Amino acid sequence: MDELLANTLADTVSGPEMMANLREIARWVKLSGTPEELEAFRFLETRMRDYGYRVELLLHDAYISLPGKASVTVDGRAVPAITHSFSQPSSGLSGVPAYVGSCGEADIVGRDLRGKILLIEGMATPATAERAHRCGAVGQLHISHHDHLHEMCLSWVWGNPAERFLGEIPSTVACSVSATDGGAIRDALARGEQPVVTLTAEVDTGWRKTPLLVAELDAPSDAGGPFIMMSGHYDTWHYGVMDNGSANTGMMEAARVLAMRRGEWKRGLRICFWSGHSHGRYSGSTWYADRYRDELEARCAAHVNVDSLGGVGATELAHASAMASLRAVAAQAVNAETPVAYVGSRKARNSDESFGGIGIPSMFGAISEQPDSHARARNKLGWTRSTRSTWCATPASCCAPAGCYCRSRCCRSTTRRRWKACSPNSHRSRRRLGTGSRSQGSSRLRRQRATRRARSPPQTQMRRGSRRRMPR
Repeated sequence: MDELLANTLADTVSGPEMMANLREIARWVKLSGTPEELEAFRFLETRMRDYGYRVELLLHDAYISLPGKASVTVDGRAVPAITHSFSQPSSGLSGVPAYVGSCGEADIVGRDLRGKILLIEGMATPATAERAHRCGAVGQLHISHHDHLHEMCLSWVWGNPAERFLGEIPSTVACSVSATDGGAIRDALARGEQPVVTLTAEVDTGWRKTPLLVAELDAPSDAGGPFIMMSGHYDTWHYGVMDNGSANTGMMEAARVLAMRRGEWKRGLRICFWSGHSHGRYSGSTWYADRYRDELEARCAAHVNVDSLGGVGATELAHASAMASLRAVAAQAVNAETPVAYVGSRKARNSDESFGGIGIPSMFGAISEQPDSHARARNKLGWTRSTRSTWCATPASCCAPAGCYCRSRCCRSTTRRRWKACSPNSHRSRRRLGTGSRSQGSSRLRRQRATRRARSPPQTQMRRGSRRRMPR
């Protein structure tokens, strides 16, 4: 019966409803902490209230970095370029670049790179920014793996930096150029030439108020009891229809459909839309995890993460990530939508996965992937060779790459998953979903956490932000 109801709910998912919401979301460029983003949140607030949810729009301080205009010249000749979130600003940083391959540890060990501009293969990442910072470089010039330039966030400090981590914010000026233009610089260096590059970057970095929307419905028989959290970021690069408008519409549609059967819920549903993902290294979700830690630890049974659903050609669902305790539930949801058996993958530190330290099991994130990927792409998600598939964090992230069939299928899969979590047959463990009760040692961990909290100053006395760091 439970499987029949899950199928019925999944079949209720409306592609036209999702597309209508997507077109509305696509009206705004949602840079974190900007008036335009707040206006877009107001639309979301209204729509979720229309679906029957109790909504709360929160504003909090976040350390945000918004890149502006950038230019790169090579021996005085301008080439198209962008700068990145948490790059240092510069009115003109010049020098002969030092080629360091992909800027791995082996590429820089034993080399004196102090004061150098590094020429790096591949997209700008926190790992390369950290290595450039550590070896004393002053600039990074990244060579894209194709002729599209992808917006990136360079900070390796997870969430808002505490004061003692402000010194670990990237210290370099960072720009990216295309494979063609960057390859020409690399080839000139290989011939023994000394091309002079000049990097110019406008970057606005600092504290600002950012919004966060919480939409919630309690289980009718247990108000204030356990709930499932579904979350995804709402801020964007450019119009961000794929990252993350497609996921937002999937969350909204799943919320609408699930609310139809609320009378049968045994757990509540809390839906969170974050800012600060793209421009604050997950500042919104990290702030929420810090601010509401005790409640989340006591009541949140599972976290369903939703990021970049159903792009054009994103037909593969088999490797959607899930923690071990939710692997079987994820397999049920995915296998109902695709003939390819679910394989799964480990959760990574990305996509606003800010709740693992509290002990909340999590699944999904980017559910669907494209079959092929460039060797230097971060993943199989909008970074490929194909021109029509290079939407991730580029101006091409518009309604066209949002594959209606793929997006609806991902939404059906997440709807099945959340119905499994909220439905009458899901309450084997009121506290945690999946294989049953908490793991052995969880009582000890709770005692340790309680001891640490007792020894720590009250949360209201803490400085802004989180002490978490990105892995190197």
